[in-house]
Amino acid sequence: MSAFRRCPLLLPALLAALGLLAAQSVMAAPRAGTLDSLGRWLDGLDAFGFTGQATVALGDSLLFEHAFGDADGHGRPVGLATGFAAGSITKSVTAAITLRLAAEGRFALDDSLGRLLPGVPAGKARITPRQLLSHLSGLPEDAEGVFEEYSRDEVVRATLAAPLSRPPGTGFLYSNAGFQLLAAIAERASGVAFPRLADSLMLAPAGMTGSGLGRAYARGRSDAATGRNEWLVSGSFRDWRQPWAGSGAGDMVTTAHDLWRWARALQNGGALAPALRDSLIARRVPVHPGLDYGCGAWLIEREAQPDLVSLGGDVPGYHAGVWFDRDAQGGIVALTSTGERWGRRLPVAAAQRALWLLLRGQPVGLPPETVRWPQERLQSFAGNWTLSPSGRLSLVRDGAGLRMQLTGSAAMTLAQGSDSSGARALVEGRAADIVRALAAAGDSALAGVLLPIERGWIPELHRLAADHESAHGPLIDAVIDGTVALPWLNRGLRTYVRLHSRRGDSNVSFAWLAGGLIDVAAGEVRPAPEILPVAPLADGGLGAWDLLDGTLVRIEPFADARGPGLRLRGNGVLFIARREAHGRP
Repeated sequence: MSAFRRCPLLLPALLAALGLLAAQSVMAAPRAGTLDSLGRWLDGLDAFGFTGQATVALGDSLLFEHAFGDADGHGRPVGLATGFAAGSITKSVTAAITLRLAAEGRFALDDSLGRLLPGVPAGKARITPRQLLSHLSGLPEDAEGVFEEYSRDEVVRATLAAPLSRPPGTGFLYSNAGFQLLAAIAERASGVAFPRLADSLMLAPAGMTGSGLGRAYARGRSDAATGRNEWLVSGSFRDWRQPWAGSGAGDMVTTAHDLWRWARALQNGGALAPALRDSLIARRVPVHPGLDYGCGAWLIEREAQPDLVSLGGDVPGYHAGVWFDRDAQGGIVALTSTGERWGRRLPVAAAQRALWLLLRGQPVGLPPETVRWPQERLQSFAGNWTLSPSGRLSLVRDGAGLRMQLTGSAAMTLAQGSDSSGARALVEGRAADIVRALAAAGDSALAGVLLPIERGWIPELHRLAADHESAHGPLIDAVIDGTVALPWLNRGLRTYVRLHSRRGDSNVSFAWLAGGLIDVAAGEVRPAPEILPVAPLADGGLGAWDLLDGTLVRIEPFADARGPGLRLRGNGVLFIARREAHGRP
């Protein structure tokens, strides 16, 4: 179920946006066809398993608000007021508070940490709030030795004790640790707890009634989405244990509607004086050609137009993103999500980009049109199916819907196309060689199949083999379940392998870059290499659609003399599936 309001017209993702957004025209009121396309895309997200919220607007004019999916593992639907963790979008609020307090004279942006905080070591004493705001402090991304249960003063002491990653002021280095120090500075300067300060200075003036910071707010949030990836429900932000760690850097809970309100405040200066707003979203530090950082916000350069402002945040199980024009009546796209793919925020980034381009009247491939089937009919196809020529299909109940899980090297062609370069075959052969060398025992066999630069993985490979043998007996061989592309890493692949012994199997995955081994993960619980949500198609049958690349795998039920079957079509190939009976085809 979904909540859908059609309102009347009153780094990886950021880099991908640069080329697409460089030369677009000034936004005008969308035409009926644009609104239809936006609605179709939102319908597609709803039908194909996206879990979260989306808001699309022009200034104060809301065009669409949509809530998708189940908020937990029990079928409770996401609503427009359901809370999601927003991760580093918190930093934009922290930056705004810092600028506001500095404007009030509580401290100066060029004051030294030695003046603002107690016990600052000499090497960090000259760092300034201005440097912290734009990640120029030299502090690491996360300071070692900071634990969840720490109080503010303990967090500050541990952060200040951490070694610098580079000299202050010498270059951009993204730092959660730096924004925790900004929250501590704000608390000390104001005498007010940071969550209450954020609410009184920023959230409430912006009309963000469904947002708050900190553990107490998270635990008190009754309507909360539970974190998940595309196959597994995990923990919730309501389980956050930290009393203060994370303040200022990434502990805001919010909704897509409130993120639209925050974007409006930064567009028109509602919660900030215009000069402070301009300071927050000014280009300060070049990070990549066409991409700059301001104060808690990213700026994407566009030819002959004001910059596009991007806010994004990720914490385990949750993702959020906002794009907005600096023009006071410009476009806004805000999303929250719990859905991950291979541990990344790619679904949010792909949906955000598509909705933004559609809002601007740009052509975008639309998802297939879907229809609704009775739940009983849809889920009657659930179960395991054997694929011919080879592979396995599992159609798994997922709330009221289904998801497709493909296993087997040949089956990967349905979703990924043919292995024309031989890259998948190469790494699968290498994975099999590595497992055979492990079964042979001894370092010499492994050294013979690993490149010199890969031999640092030998201790880890021996450890996972020992763990497998302890649980299942001597390693015999490997079953290759398939290889998938890593869409955030050019020429990156991951191969899923089952280590086989007489008493059972265990799961391992190998990650590759240009054919070279770069990671080994034991105990991987991903149930299949390729996982896509399934929905009934308007033109018949079922479809599994990948919003990242627009791939559609058609699933066509049929019956013949052998009984019921499925035809699977995708990327120009055809597979026939027969239902497994009691674990056998």
